[in-house]
Amino acid sequence: MMNALSSQSRYDLIETNSGYGFITDFGNEYLVTFSDLSSAIDLTGLMVFDFGIEILNRQDAKNDISFGKLRNTIVHLLKQLWTKQPECAILVVLDTTDQKQRARYRMFLSPRHDSWFTLCNEGRIDCISLPLRMPGMENVCFLLVQKDNPRLDDIRTSVAEYIAVSFGESSDSQ
Repeated sequence: MMNALSSQSRYDLIETNSGYGFITDFGNEYLVTFSDLSSAIDLTGLMVFDFGIEILNRQDAKNDISFGKLRNTIVHLLKQLWTKQPECAILVVLDTTDQKQRARYRMFLSPRHDSWFTLCNEGRIDCISLPLRMPGMENVCFLLVQKDNPRLDDIRTSVAEYIAVSFGESSDSQ
């Protein structure tokens, strides 16, 4: 069943079977997903989600990111998830296919750029870097988890092992 959520400062969200969809003021259609990794990561009783955002249909090349509604929509979704499941962790592996992972990092994490993480954090969330080292490139990968999570060390270790196995390269948690 589809539920619509709305606010003047963010886009209307449509909950679908695969995630949350929305269409920007420029006609670009996005899908935000939180894929459950719990069965792949051996952490009994804890939810770990792989965060994804993709443009399903680009109607206009204008930069949606220049306008706060896209950012506010993502922040709203992240806050909703942590409200419903405060002990969950979110794994983010930034897309590298177009070599724009550093720009995505600034948009998502940079403390100097009103990033999505900065706006949604409110001092409660740790960002744990899990760098992926693959031949010829360094990918940007990180784990978002509430600071007061009693199983923070277990989560960090298990997700680092998952990254190492999934990508066939060693990853170090920092």
